Amino acid sequence: MALGVCSRAQSVAHTTWKAYFLVMSDSVTLRFSADSMTVQSDSGHVLLQSGFKDSANILTVDDYGGLCACPNFPGKYETRMRADTLIIIPFHEICDIRNSTLMAKRWIRVAAPPALSPAGAPVKGKGRKRGA
Repeated sequence: MALGVCSRAQSVAHTTWKAYFLVMSDSVTLRFSADSMTVQSDSGHVLLQSGFKDSANILTVDDYGGLCACPNFPGKYETRMRADTLIIIPFHEICDIRNSTLMAKRWIRVAAPPALSPAGAPVKGKGRKRGA
Protein backbone atom coordinates (compact mmCIF):
# COMPACT_ATOMS: atom_id res chain seq x y z
CA MET A 1 0.00 0.00 0.00
CA ALA A 2 1.44 3.35 -1.04
CA LEU A 3 1.06 6.37 1.20
CA GLY A 4 1.11 9.88 -0.18
CA VAL A 5 1.80 13.11 1.58
CA CYS A 6 -1.01 15.59 1.19
CA SER A 7 0.27 19.13 0.97
CA ARG A 8 -1.97 22.13 0.78
CA ALA A 9 -0.96 25.00 -1.46
CA GLN A 10 -0.81 28.27 0.41
CA SER A 11 -2.55 31.20 -1.22
CA VAL A 12 -0.85 34.57 -1.56
CA ALA A 13 -4.22 36.37 -1.34
CA HIS A 14 -4.42 39.03 1.38
CA THR A 15 -0.67 38.99 2.12
CA THR A 16 2.04 41.66 1.99
CA TRP A 17 5.75 41.13 1.30
CA LYS A 18 8.92 43.28 1.17
CA ALA A 19 12.21 42.96 -0.69
CA TYR A 20 15.20 45.20 -1.31
CA PHE A 21 16.01 46.08 -4.93
CA LEU A 22 19.72 46.78 -5.14
CA VAL A 23 19.44 48.29 -8.64
CA MET A 24 16.95 50.87 -7.30
CA SER A 25 18.60 51.24 -3.87
CA ASP A 26 15.08 51.01 -2.49
CA SER A 27 12.77 48.62 -0.68
CA VAL A 28 9.72 47.39 -2.55
CA THR A 29 6.38 46.17 -1.22
CA LEU A 30 4.32 43.45 -2.93
CA ARG A 31 0.66 43.54 -1.81
CA PHE A 32 -1.91 40.91 -2.73
CA SER A 33 -5.63 41.51 -2.26
CA ALA A 34 -8.25 38.88 -3.16
CA ASP A 35 -7.61 39.12 -6.93
CA SER A 36 -5.11 41.90 -7.61
CA MET A 37 -1.56 42.76 -6.67
CA THR A 38 0.57 45.89 -6.54
CA VAL A 39 4.36 46.22 -6.46
CA GLN A 40 5.43 49.65 -5.22
CA SER A 41 8.76 51.09 -4.13
CA ASP A 42 9.04 52.83 -0.77
CA SER A 43 9.82 56.02 -2.72
CA GLY A 44 6.35 55.80 -4.31
CA HIS A 45 7.00 54.32 -7.78
CA VAL A 46 4.31 51.84 -8.84
CA LEU A 47 6.16 49.05 -10.64
CA LEU A 48 3.25 46.67 -11.26
CA GLN A 49 -0.51 46.62 -10.94
CA SER A 50 -1.94 43.28 -11.93
CA GLY A 51 -4.86 40.96 -11.62
CA PHE A 52 -3.88 37.49 -10.50
CA LYS A 53 -5.16 33.94 -10.09
CA ASP A 54 -3.51 31.60 -7.62
CA SER A 55 -4.02 27.89 -8.21
CA ALA A 56 -1.94 25.06 -6.74
CA ASN A 57 1.15 27.28 -6.26
CA ILE A 58 0.94 28.64 -9.83
CA LEU A 59 0.37 32.39 -9.93
CA THR A 60 -1.05 33.76 -13.20
CA VAL A 61 -0.42 37.50 -13.51
CA ASP A 62 -2.15 39.89 -15.95
CA ASP A 63 -0.89 43.50 -15.75
CA TYR A 64 -3.00 46.63 -16.15
CA GLY A 65 -0.54 49.27 -14.96
CA GLY A 66 2.87 50.17 -13.55
CA LEU A 67 6.33 51.03 -14.86
CA CYS A 68 7.25 47.34 -15.41
CA ALA A 69 3.88 46.17 -16.78
CA CYS A 70 3.29 44.04 -19.87
CA PRO A 71 -0.45 44.43 -20.53
CA ASN A 72 -2.02 41.71 -22.73
CA PHE A 73 0.85 39.30 -21.99
CA PRO A 74 -0.08 37.21 -18.93
CA GLY A 75 2.72 35.40 -17.15
CA LYS A 76 2.79 32.34 -14.92
CA TYR A 77 5.00 31.85 -11.87
CA GLU A 78 5.51 29.09 -9.35
CA THR A 79 5.27 30.34 -5.78
CA ARG A 80 7.14 28.77 -2.88
CA MET A 81 6.11 29.93 0.56
CA ARG A 82 8.19 28.80 3.52
CA ALA A 83 7.39 30.36 6.88
CA ASP A 84 7.72 34.11 6.27
CA THR A 85 9.55 33.91 2.93
CA LEU A 86 8.05 33.93 -0.58
CA ILE A 87 10.05 32.92 -3.65
CA ILE A 88 8.55 33.55 -7.11
CA ILE A 89 9.94 31.43 -9.96
CA PRO A 90 9.03 31.93 -13.65
CA PHE A 91 6.90 29.08 -14.99
CA HIS A 92 5.84 30.56 -18.34
CA GLU A 93 6.85 34.20 -18.84
CA ILE A 94 7.71 36.27 -21.94
CA CYS A 95 7.87 39.68 -20.23
CA ASP A 96 11.45 40.23 -19.08
CA ILE A 97 10.80 43.45 -17.14
CA ARG A 98 7.93 41.98 -15.09
CA ASN A 99 9.97 38.82 -14.59
CA SER A 100 12.92 40.78 -13.19
CA THR A 101 10.55 42.66 -10.88
CA LEU A 102 9.02 39.54 -9.32
CA MET A 103 11.61 36.76 -9.35
CA ALA A 104 15.04 36.09 -7.88
CA LYS A 105 14.22 37.88 -4.67
CA ARG A 106 13.41 36.69 -1.20
CA TRP A 107 10.17 38.40 -0.36
CA ILE A 108 9.77 38.67 3.42
CA ARG A 109 6.23 38.67 4.87
CA VAL A 110 5.01 41.89 6.44
CA ALA A 111 2.91 41.25 9.53
CA ALA A 112 -0.70 42.36 9.26
CA PRO A 113 -1.58 45.32 11.49
CA PRO A 114 -3.70 44.47 14.55
CA ALA A 115 -7.43 44.58 13.97
CA LEU A 116 -9.18 47.66 15.33
CA SER A 117 -12.61 47.59 16.89
CA PRO A 118 -15.34 49.33 14.89
CA ALA A 119 -15.88 52.99 15.76
CA GLY A 120 -18.63 53.46 18.29
CA ALA A 121 -18.52 49.89 19.57
CA PRO A 122 -19.30 49.70 23.28
CA VAL A 123 -16.31 49.16 25.49
CA LYS A 124 -16.68 46.14 27.77
CA GLY A 125 -17.53 47.10 31.33
CA LYS A 126 -18.91 50.54 30.46
CA GLY A 127 -22.52 51.58 30.17
CA ARG A 128 -25.61 50.96 32.27
CA LYS A 129 -25.32 49.03 35.48
CA ARG A 130 -27.61 46.11 36.15
CA GLY A 131 -30.75 47.03 38.00
CA ALA A 132 -30.37 50.74 37.25
